[in-house]
Amino acid sequence: MHPHRSFLWIPSFVGGMVAIGISALFGTLVANVSLWVFLSQGLNVQEAYARLGSFDFFTPSALLSLLVLFFAGLYGGFLSAQRGGNLHLLQALIAGVIANSFFLVMSLGPSAAPTPTKYIAVHIFVLLSSSLIGGYWYAKRT
Repeated sequence: MHPHRSFLWIPSFVGGMVAIGISALFGTLVANVSLWVFLSQGLNVQEAYARLGSFDFFTPSALLSLLVLFFAGLYGGFLSAQRGGNLHLLQALIAGVIANSFFLVMSLGPSAAPTPTKYIAVHIFVLLSSSLIGGYWYAKRT
């Protein structure tokens, strides 16, 4: 593939964008399905959104969201390592950092609802670690 150790920015950028796209698409799907379930249980729209935004890690929708986030990072890290230079873990780590930038921009904006620090930390940890696992997985395959 590459005869020397190298890092390539474009594959990490693309891997990060892929992770953002996967997490946005399937995260929105999980949120919408959860809202429909809450509405079918008799909650009104405000109550359904309040339950969805409770930042409780042990609800089915939160666990599914974390699973989506894990697979988004895994694939983004794998893809960046596969298409990048020989520094597979660095490629994947940078893809994870890029993917986290979307979450940080969205959650730290002035119009965003206050996000608990532990939720931010878990999100960053899951996305970075799964990106690294994806890069490691690719590196082990080669």
